[in-house]
Amino acid sequence: DAPDSVLPEKLFQFVNKERFFDFWALEIITGHIDGYAANQNNFYVYSDPSDGDKVVFLPWGIDRYTSKSIEKFVYAEIPRRLSRIESMRVDLTSTLIDILDNRFDVDALWRRVESRLSDATPLSVDELKKQAEVYDWLTSRTSVIKDTILENKDFEGKKNSQACESVRTVRLVAGLVGGFLGLVIIS
Repeated sequence: DAPDSVLPEKLFQFVNKERFFDFWALEIITGHIDGYAANQNNFYVYSDPSDGDKVVFLPWGIDRYTSKSIEKFVYAEIPRRLSRIESMRVDLTSTLIDILDNRFDVDALWRRVESRLSDATPLSVDELKKQAEVYDWLTSRTSVIKDTILENKDFEGKKNSQACESVRTVRLVAGLVGGFLGLVIIS
């Protein structure tokens, strides 16, 4: 319920800021259009006792991906509201650039895909086409995101868009499910 002017201060008393921005950026980078930021779906929250019980968002069920647009990733309440605050857009942009430049190793990811495919039965023509599409998407992902950032495309959440549960509800759910989840470190 906090106004945008104090939202980050209030929110990050309960949510681990660095890990949230990593989570949000990784959903954008992977194009996880069926995840939290784009669809309020396929995520868990965990109350991390090693961090004062701050909430950590965990990805789950990554079954729909490859969105080219980053503008879709401000649908859920927290990303929608944070995206309207300039300093938070700067933090998201910095996190995206850091991950893309320092942690998103396209070659290593593709080697893992090839390794798994080498154990599979011979691929059909359709499967080979799909493989080529995934390769093209993966190898262009960094430039697509950086171009979007450099073009200064607006990816602000609109004030009247549908909102998800409040932070208090997320914190309550985190407390309930926290005992069932292991600590996951997104790095």
